[in-house]
Amino acid sequence: MIKKLTAKVQKLDAKLEPDLKEFSKCLIIEPDTKELALKKGTVYSVFNIKGSAGFDVELITKVLKDILHDSYYQSENISPIQSLEKAILEAKNKISGLSNETVVNEEQTTEFNIVSAVLWGNVLYIVEFGQMESYIMKEGNVEAVNTMTEGNFSAASGVVNEEDVVILCTKQFGEEYPPDRLLEANILEESLTSQQACLLMRLLVDTSFSEDEKIDFGLEPPSENKAKETVEKMAKSFKEGSTKTKSMFSKLVKKIIKNKKEKKPLDKEPEIPNKTTKLQLKRRIKPVKKINAKFILIPVAVIALVGIIFSVIKLTKNEELPQEEAVTQEPSLSPEPIKEPDTSKDEEYNIQRIEPEAFYDIKIAETNADPSEILCLEENIIVTDRNNNKLYISDRGSPSFTGLETMFTGIRSPINSDGNLGFLDNTNYKVFDLETSSVAQEYSIENIEKTSLIRPYSGFLYTVANSQILKYTVSDEALEPVVWGTNEEFENAKDMDIAYSIYIVTSDGKLSEFTSGEKTTFEVADYPYENLKVKNIETDLDFENIYISDADKRNIIVIDDTGAYIKQYQTNELDTWNNIKDFSVCPAEDQVFILNNSKIYKLNLE
Repeated sequence: MIKKLTAKVQKLDAKLEPDLKEFSKCLIIEPDTKELALKKGTVYSVFNIKGSAGFDVELITKVLKDILHDSYYQSENISPIQSLEKAILEAKNKISGLSNETVVNEEQTTEFNIVSAVLWGNVLYIVEFGQMESYIMKEGNVEAVNTMTEGNFSAASGVVNEEDVVILCTKQFGEEYPPDRLLEANILEESLTSQQACLLMRLLVDTSFSEDEKIDFGLEPPSENKAKETVEKMAKSFKEGSTKTKSMFSKLVKKIIKNKKEKKPLDKEPEIPNKTTKLQLKRRIKPVKKINAKFILIPVAVIALVGIIFSVIKLTKNEELPQEEAVTQEPSLSPEPIKEPDTSKDEEYNIQRIEPEAFYDIKIAETNADPSEILCLEENIIVTDRNNNKLYISDRGSPSFTGLETMFTGIRSPINSDGNLGFLDNTNYKVFDLETSSVAQEYSIENIEKTSLIRPYSGFLYTVANSQILKYTVSDEALEPVVWGTNEEFENAKDMDIAYSIYIVTSDGKLSEFTSGEKTTFEVADYPYENLKVKNIETDLDFENIYISDADKRNIIVIDDTGAYIKQYQTNELDTWNNIKDFSVCPAEDQVFILNNSKIYKLNLE
């Protein structure tokens, strides 16, 4: 029975001065207990940080290691990918704040890049933030890891085998020592710059498990070679700065290629080597709740053993690995074709191809979240989850969403109520005080159960119910309604907004304008595509433009108040905005926050 895999590592770090404006280092973050080792494994990371002010290298390294350790190992999320993303975001925010607070008085810019990996049984998970590089060597062939990019994050996962080698490095290291050169290079720590760091991971069978902790992953029997001794000698030579020694990676490649050719089947399990070997990964796969077909096919038989109750789940080689409910896709390490957008008409149609910043994934805050709408305020971003009756709030400048314990049944239609949050639920219209995190006011709304939209305008509130728009005057603690207009197009309206006129997105995706209760001849002119299917609209008295989204074209469109087409924003990768649920233009009309599935993207407007 084949055991789990672990990694023998070699860190290639430069000699660093105590204070630098830019530096890179390798980190190996191990759990505190055997229980955590079984549940979470070991985190292998390489990071690069750069800022206009100097950094205390030792302090930043310690703080970063502590944050990644605490955030990752305390995360209740089953997915290693999502746990790593959450840990990296928390580390980035803390490091940026630390630099601004402790180094200088005025605000400074900080650029943070990191790549992290976790080995789960015989599955490797990799997350990159910013500009980093990762490679994998299988049977002597080295290729860049094929990751799926969303904003600043890239992620990948896939099955790995004994004797595979994984390379995690900074962009500067990869440029100086690409894989073809790395095989033959003499790399000494004295030759590396402060921007260069690399972590080499040779995958081994983990011999630290007891018999009942063995898991058959369907791996081939390991070849009999002395690569372990080679790595240890090379690590020692690198530390001592020997000029006669090739890089560990170069010799390791030759050893593995040679042993692959001479490989013979074994009649028995290999002899267990010295148990003082570093970095023994001891981890069991936690039971999961739901099969999600989006995830990779892994030919393994898995035993899920966590906590007090031990249950057995057996899968054959070509079955799907049970995976937690998560929104972050984890593509295979093997290359996959990338969908390229048609850019031939971009200049003619004034299409702005962009790479929107990945602001947050609500699944990080709560795995079962199903966000439905988003609102940008001056200082906060609000997300509502109508299906789960949840409300999530984050600072606009520092993304870290918190789900309120108080639940609001059927929460919907968030609006800006004089700087606070207004919304509908199945009982009343509520105004939520963001400073006290409590409901400040409640008002009764006619036909509340049938009312899906509410919007403020010039001191009044407007709702859509059935085929009517009602206008409410706020009087003391009550709302007094009058019928503003009646039209069949109001029935089941998808969205509404107001700026002088009322704009309605009809149930079939048409955009209509109503003034003084009557429909005008307004229409979107010169849109370059046929069959515009509007999903959302955003406008305001103070806005220069009107913003709409096309459900089919995955874009954000800019028009003027006459309906004339100005331009549109589309992503460079078509799958990034594959299901825009809602978007919100911030009060200063400087940014747009887009809710796609459970992920939030930030777009800076020109």
